[in-house]
Amino acid sequence: MTKEALSVPMLFFMSDKFREAYPNICDDIEKAKDKPFMLDLLTHSLTALLGIETEYSDPKLELFNKQYNGDRKRIVSGLGKDIIFE
Repeated sequence: MTKEALSVPMLFFMSDKFREAYPNICDDIEKAKDKPFMLDLLTHSLTALLGIETEYSDPKLELFNKQYNGDRKRIVSGLGKDIIFE
């Protein structure tokens, strides 16, 4: 398994009306466009983007947060071995 096999493009559509109503959200999304990301953090990122906080919230796991840790190791288990992407 390769990093490329696990890299999935993400697309956000933001209408002009949404951009006018939520410029900060749009800025945060645009700033995150080149950060490494795996789908295991999608729930953390989307709930934070919507302003929802839970006991599991962690800014280092939220793609759109300034504290997001894009340098953390990503470990994928499967096919009889662990694969670490750095």
